[in-house]
Amino acid sequence: MENKKNLRFIINNFKQKKDLYYFNYANYAKVPKSVNREARKINSIFAFGSIINKKMADYQDIVKGHVSSIFGGEKSRWFFLGTVSSVISNIGIQLIRDYINDYGRIPAVTTYRKNFPSLILPFQSYSTIKLCRLILLDYPENGIDEVWLKKNVKSDIFVISLVDFFNGFIHDLDLIHSHCVQNNIKLIVDFSQFPYWGILNVNNYNETIFISVLHKWLLGYPGYSISYINLKSRPFYFGWRNMKDIFNYDVSTFTDSHENSNITSLPFASFEGAYKLNKNIGFDKINKYIRTSREYIFQRLYELENKYHSIKILKNNEKYKDEKSSIISFTIENKAKDCFNFLKSKNIICSFFPDNVIRISNSFITYKEEIDVLIEVIEKWLKENEN
Repeated sequence: MENKKNLRFIINNFKQKKDLYYFNYANYAKVPKSVNREARKINSIFAFGSIINKKMADYQDIVKGHVSSIFGGEKSRWFFLGTVSSVISNIGIQLIRDYINDYGRIPAVTTYRKNFPSLILPFQSYSTIKLCRLILLDYPENGIDEVWLKKNVKSDIFVISLVDFFNGFIHDLDLIHSHCVQNNIKLIVDFSQFPYWGILNVNNYNETIFISVLHKWLLGYPGYSISYINLKSRPFYFGWRNMKDIFNYDVSTFTDSHENSNITSLPFASFEGAYKLNKNIGFDKINKYIRTSREYIFQRLYELENKYHSIKILKNNEKYKDEKSSIISFTIENKAKDCFNFLKSKNIICSFFPDNVIRISNSFITYKEEIDVLIEVIEKWLKENEN
């Protein structure tokens, strides 16, 4: 397990706040200096006036090549856009349009409760205006297996998060993809919670749509995402130029009110800055740091679980290519919220879920001393509050 001294050359790339301990990289990602440098590079391109379009196109083409080198796929199929919910909204409209045009009907969409809300809410909104039929299943407590898939997933579209964002369980993507291919189901996968570089390869999952936010594990600015949209029809996004009557907002014309667009610049700078930093460190080394810090957190939490009866770690045997996520969740009888508030008072940044779950997550810049502080604070609370 690396200590602060060993990781100093990495930590120096991030702006640090003294005496804050980050164990929620989902919402409080530290943006490396390399990302800020790429943003300044983008700003300098805008100073070139009439040749800006050519320079931006060249820059974006380079960045798309770097994305493909990490996650596979065709460069032209990678898109840099806004929030996951807005991307899902646009992809949903495109799929709805294609199903209406190709089959003369609206599609059925399946997902499960406790999935990431950004993956549910857009389709839920479309279902209220009868543009799709949403099937919302109970969460599969023991993970998605073959029996659950055959029983529950029979729709046109299936939407999942590769890593369940509240408990860190990684789904068997090979199994899910195989089921969807065999049953002609369009699969949409959010891999925002998958922290590893160079392991997920979109080439292994034909016709699957992938989405990920750029902050969290990819270290970019909040509010942006990357998407691999492998559809026969070209992806399109909100606009009005395709409408026959630009002032007609009737639902019947809604699916045509879009246009092609992929020119937002900051998402490109976000990924490129993170890519340059991580390539300099080494992708294998990054993944090693993630694994070792996660294993150390588990080791220390197991010590607490064996010592105190009230704390229980959420465990699941499901895995993706023998990798486990960087999200670890645990409960403390009916007092997890009190423990969470205590952690917060000690400047430990984590998150709490209404199901009495505390969720922590590590990154490749999480070092031994930080984890030791986390465990010490949890144990202090347990000593004072366990019955």
